[in-house]
Amino acid sequence: MGHKVARNLRIIFDEGDAAGAEIVCRLNVPIGVLMEISHIGQAMTEADIGGLAEISALFVDQVLVSWNLEEEDGSPIPLTQVGLESLPVSLRQAILMHWITTVVTIPVPLGAKSPNGNGLAERSIPMELLSGSPLN
Repeated sequence: MGHKVARNLRIIFDEGDAAGAEIVCRLNVPIGVLMEISHIGQAMTEADIGGLAEISALFVDQVLVSWNLEEEDGSPIPLTQVGLESLPVSLRQAILMHWITTVVTIPVPLGAKSPNGNGLAERSIPMELLSGSPLN
């Protein structure tokens, strides 16, 4: 049996204003999506936040799978660009940053290290000429 690769990230908020919120994001997005989101974010300045709409559109189309977010009246917030943009900035930023951090973090090493090769049969094969016949 092999290792099952996680395809989705479940972000669960346990405390604060977002307590109980659960957001599911794709982990297996094309690297180009991550690069584009990063590029747009880096190009934005405090005075020009026009890239937020592009990031929201990409995030909804390529990353978000589901969420349990509701308006104060109990109606569900749609899983759309408009829905994402209606969230408080702090929640939107927390979701995006948690996803980015998870996607770009290198996982810890798995289990024990591989042996260094000691004891392999190849190490015990003699390398000197065994017969008295000359090589031509």
